[in-house]
Amino acid sequence: MKNHATRVNSFDFSESNTGDIFIGQDFQSDLSDINVIMSSVDTVRQLYRCTLDHNWLSDFENRILVHRSTVQKVQLNGFDFILGSGGASRFQYRLQNNELGMIVFVKSGSVKGEFEGTHIKIECSPGLLLRYKVDVVQAWMDGVVSELTQGEIFYQGVAIHLAVDVQGWDVPKDFMQRLHCRSSKRVSYDGIETAEYTLAGVSATYGDNETMTFGSVSAVQFSNYDKTKQMVVMDKSDFFKSAWSGEFATPLCFSEYDPDKPVRRLEMRFHHSVINQFHEGLLKLDGEKGGSMKSYKDVYHHLGALWRYAMNQFKLMYNEEWFDPTWTMFTQDANFSQAHDDAKYKRVYKEPGRDNSRNIGMMLGNMISIYARNKTKAHVAIKALVKMPLWDEICGYLSDKGMSFDMFYRWFSDALLERRMRSKWG
Repeated sequence: MKNHATRVNSFDFSESNTGDIFIGQDFQSDLSDINVIMSSVDTVRQLYRCTLDHNWLSDFENRILVHRSTVQKVQLNGFDFILGSGGASRFQYRLQNNELGMIVFVKSGSVKGEFEGTHIKIECSPGLLLRYKVDVVQAWMDGVVSELTQGEIFYQGVAIHLAVDVQGWDVPKDFMQRLHCRSSKRVSYDGIETAEYTLAGVSATYGDNETMTFGSVSAVQFSNYDKTKQMVVMDKSDFFKSAWSGEFATPLCFSEYDPDKPVRRLEMRFHHSVINQFHEGLLKLDGEKGGSMKSYKDVYHHLGALWRYAMNQFKLMYNEEWFDPTWTMFTQDANFSQAHDDAKYKRVYKEPGRDNSRNIGMMLGNMISIYARNKTKAHVAIKALVKMPLWDEICGYLSDKGMSFDMFYRWFSDALLERRMRSKWG
C-alpha cells in the first residue's frame, strides 16, 4: 500500500489538512513556497444520441455544395455559428463560434442521418467554461441540440479535462523515472519549436521537461506542462492572468497569484468511454444505482472523485512506499471538492467483445460485398447473420451505435442494394 505524508502546521506542528510541512518515514519537506492557484475544468466534449431534423441536414448540404465560397452563418439557440465541413472529426458538418468558445459537430459518419445515432458532439473551450457556470453551459449546449433535432435527445457521454495550476514548483529532473503509471506511452518534448492549439487540446514542442504527456487519448491521459510559455505562444496571456487573479467566478481560486513567477499546469484528461465506465459503476453505499454521469452537469458533481482517481493512476513516488509530498499536496489542495460521500466509484468495463467495433464494422462491410456479388436477398442475408455465433457481438455493436434491429435492417438492405448497383459492369 502506498502512503501519503502526514501534514502539519509549521508554527506548532499540529496535524492539519492545509499544513505546509509533510512528514514521512524517511523525509520531512517544507512546501510553503508552493501554491495551487487555480483548479478548473479545461475542456468539455458532450455527445448526444438523437435523430436529426432533415430540414437542417438539407440546408447544410445545400450551403456546403452551392455556397461554399461564401461564409455561411447559422443561428442556433440565439448564437451565431459559421458552417463548415467536419473534416477529420468523423462528423459531416462543423458549426464554430470561437468567440463564444463552442464547436458543434453534426451528423455522424457511421449512421445515416435519418436514423437515430450519436449525431452531435459539442466541444467547449476553457474560455467558455471559466466564464460561465456549469448549469448555463449545459443549458446552452442542450438548447443548440434541441434546435437541430426532432424527437427525444439522450446524453451519450462526456469527455472532460481537469486542470490544476501551481506556482513555486520545479519539475524534478527524474520526474519521468519516479512517475508510476500503468501506461507505457510516455512523451517528453524538447525545445520550444512548434505549437498548435485546438479546442481538442494542446500539442506543443517544448524543452527540458517543459511538456510531458503520459497515457492514451482514449483512456485517462496526464499532461504536465509550462502554462506560462504555452499561453504566450497561444496569445492567451491576458486571459489566463485574469483567471488566476480571480476575475471569473467559476474556477476555484484559493491562493494568491504571483505574476512574476511561472505557472505549471497538471492536466488530467478523461475520455468519454472512461466516464461512461464510471457511470456504469456508480453505486450508493446501499448498493443502489448512484445516479448519472452522462452529461457535463452530471459529472461536475463528481470532479473531486475523478481527480483523486487520476492522481492515483499517475503517482509521483518518493520511494516505493511513499508518495512524493508534492503529489500529496496537489491531490489534496486541488479544490475539486465535488464528490458524493455516500457513493462508491468504480469503473465497469464493457462485456468482452463490445470494444471490437472496428472489427465488427469491417466484417459487416465484407459480408455486404460478398452477399452483393452473389445477389443474395437482404432478408436471406440477415436471417443468416442472426444464426451466426457472432450475432451477440453484432448486437453489442448495434447497441453502441444506438441502432435498433429495424434500423439495422433498413441500413443493411440499403447498403446491399447500393453495393449491387455500384459494382463493376459485367
